[in-house]
Amino acid sequence: MTAEFDNASFVRVALALRPYLNDIVFVGGWAHRLFRLHPLALNIDVRPLMTMDADIAAPNRLPMRGRSLRQLLSDARFTEEPSGDDAPPRTEYHFGEPSGVYVQFITPLAGDGYRHDGSPDATQLIQGIAAEKLRYIDLLLSAPWTVELTEAGGYPIGPTSVPIKVCNPVSYLTQKVLSLPTRKRDKRGKDVLYIYDTLLLFGGALDDLRRIWSVSVRPRLAKRTLRVVMQSPEDLFGRVTDSAREASIQARSSRGQHLRVDDLIASCRLGLSEIFAA
Repeated sequence: MTAEFDNASFVRVALALRPYLNDIVFVGGWAHRLFRLHPLALNIDVRPLMTMDADIAAPNRLPMRGRSLRQLLSDARFTEEPSGDDAPPRTEYHFGEPSGVYVQFITPLAGDGYRHDGSPDATQLIQGIAAEKLRYIDLLLSAPWTVELTEAGGYPIGPTSVPIKVCNPVSYLTQKVLSLPTRKRDKRGKDVLYIYDTLLLFGGALDDLRRIWSVSVRPRLAKRTLRVVMQSPEDLFGRVTDSAREASIQARSSRGQHLRVDDLIASCRLGLSEIFAA
């Protein structure tokens, strides 16, 4: 799939959900890609990692804006593909070709992860949409950035730009380091590469990111969680790990980038230490 076709598929998602673009936040791999549209981002000669799933964070309660999320996706000819045994089942929303961009919704998980009847508190219906409940999503919903989809930026949106919300990169990095130890092993290498790329992209704006940390992210963390984040530069990047090795392999295989493991972990350790300053 070419970048142009990929961007066109994403535009279809944004336009379908246009009434809610001030309420929902694009996170995950597409947020990482959309970071490049922000004025603080450097113009780096590194291809963003390819991802087909457009992860959208939504609050547990979302005011109705005319038609529901589910109705809007149906009107735009997205089809539902549920999976798993949760009630409601986790659901992806696809348009036409199975290889194109698809949508999945996530929402904050609170409590111990179980309902009163003992069943997993794994999903929730939000305006008819089955959203997966995950920890730390409240961080991604907090203090989002606005970026503009434009024709000049490579998104076939038409003559008028369309603003969308993306998680800020500090919340993004915080959520990544908190989630990394519990991620599936085959996902950790890509997550480490996302962390490295984000730090590279905003390497000229570390003072700005540190302010976001101090004002918008750090105050939201419980003491125990804060300690984990503050220790993450050394705990996650103080030595060479299998995840770091896999990130180096992925950089080479997916975009031909020769990224030494020692350089990768040193950059991540230094960049995160600068942002998560006491």
